[in-house]
Amino acid sequence: PSKDSLYSYTRFLSSKEMSGRFPGTDEDSIAIKYISGKFKDYGLKTIIGDSFIQYFSIPLHRIPLSSSELVINNIKLRFGEDFYIYPSSPNTEFKRGIGVYSQESINRKDSTNYIKILKRGADSIPNIASKYFHQGFKAVVIVVDDSTYSSLEKTVTTSFKLTIPVFIIPDSLFADCCSDSIKINFVSKTDILNANTANILGVTEGDYDNYIVVGAHYDHLGSNKEFIYYGADDNASGVASLLELSRIITPSKNLGVIYIAFGAEERGLLGSKVAVDALNDMGILSKIKLMINLDMVGRMRDDKLQIAGVGSFSLSDSLINTVNNKFNLSISKIRDGSGASDHASFYNQNIPVLFLSTGVHSDYHTTGDTYDKINYHGLKTVTEFTKDIIYKASSNHLVFDFVKSDLPNMGRASFNVTLGITPDFTYDNGD
Repeated sequence: PSKDSLYSYTRFLSSKEMSGRFPGTDEDSIAIKYISGKFKDYGLKTIIGDSFIQYFSIPLHRIPLSSSELVINNIKLRFGEDFYIYPSSPNTEFKRGIGVYSQESINRKDSTNYIKILKRGADSIPNIASKYFHQGFKAVVIVVDDSTYSSLEKTVTTSFKLTIPVFIIPDSLFADCCSDSIKINFVSKTDILNANTANILGVTEGDYDNYIVVGAHYDHLGSNKEFIYYGADDNASGVASLLELSRIITPSKNLGVIYIAFGAEERGLLGSKVAVDALNDMGILSKIKLMINLDMVGRMRDDKLQIAGVGSFSLSDSLINTVNNKFNLSISKIRDGSGASDHASFYNQNIPVLFLSTGVHSDYHTTGDTYDKINYHGLKTVTEFTKDIIYKASSNHLVFDFVKSDLPNMGRASFNVTLGITPDFTYDNGD
C-alpha cells in the first residue's frame, strides 16, 4: 500500500469542498463519481449491470406542506407567515377544537376536543407531543418569540412521525392566544422528501464460485450554515483503504473480491441493505464466504486494532493470529458480528464478517474529524493487514462456517452528532 495514495484519497473525500458527503447532495454525487472512477482505473469489473453505480432512494427529510391550515377564532392564518407546522407532524385534521392554556380550564367530561396551547420551554417538541397525546389532546400550539419563529427549522432529517400535530406561532401576532377557550380548526399535512444516493460496487475480473466482500461506507453527516462534519476517519479512511486494496490486490484463481463503497450508512445502514438484496437476487450472496468491513480505520494508536465478528466463523482466530505474526499488533477481539455498521447487513444473512476499526475518539461525529489527524502510517498498516487476510483466505481454502453469536452487541454506537461521546468499543481482549 502507498501512504501517499491513502493520504490523497482521504484528503479529497474529507476536504472542505466535499461538505461532509451527505446523501443526496452534490458532494455525494462527486464522491460517487470519484470512487467509481477509481474502480474503473484500477481494472475492476461491474457486478450489477454495466455500471459500478447502484442508485437507490432514501427518505431524507420530513417537510410541512403549505396546504396545512390553522384557524383560530375564525381567523384563517397564513402558512409560513402566521404559523408553521412541525415537519414530523402526522397527516390529520380536526374541527371544533378548543384551545386551552391552563390545565384547570379543561372540562373532564369533554376532554377529547382540547388542543394544548403553551409557551415553548426547554423540553423537545417530540417530548411535548408525546406528553400531551397521552393526556388526550388532539394537537399542540406552541407560542414562540419572533426571533425563534424566524429561525425555525423547515425540515427534520427523520421519517419519524409525532403522535399529534404541533403548530408553532409567533407571540407578536398571537400573544392573546395564551388564554382559554379559543376555537381552533386545523389541517396538518406533511410529507417525506426523498433523495437519490448510491452504492458503488466493483469486482475482480474472472468467474468465481466464491467471493470475499470488502466494504466501507463513504457517506457522512454533511454540513449546515456554521459547521462541516468532515468525516475523515468516519469514514474517508475506510474508503481510502478500500480503494487502495482495489488497486494493489492481484486477482486470485480461487476467490473473487467484491469491493463496495456503501451509501447512507449513517442513515441506518441503508446502502448495505440495498446491496445485500441485490446480491441475493443475483444469486451471488450465497457465494460470499466472508465480508470485511472497514469503518474508522485512520486513528491507530499504540499499534492497536479492533476486530469484531471473530466469533462469526470457527477459524477466525487462527486466520487473524496467523496474519498478525507479521505485524505484531495489539488486537482487541469482539466476538459478536452485529453492530452499527455495514457488516451487520451481511451478518444478518448468516455471512461471516470481520469488522476492522482503530476505535472511536473524541472527534467522532464532530467537526474535529479532519484529515490532518489521520495516522497514515497506521492506515497503511490496516490496509496491508486486510490485504493479507484476503490473500490468506483465498490461498488456504479456509472453511467459513457461519456461527451466530449470543453475546451482546458492543460495536460502534450511533450517537447524535452533537454529543461528542466516546463509547467503549471493546468487549474483550484477544491476542
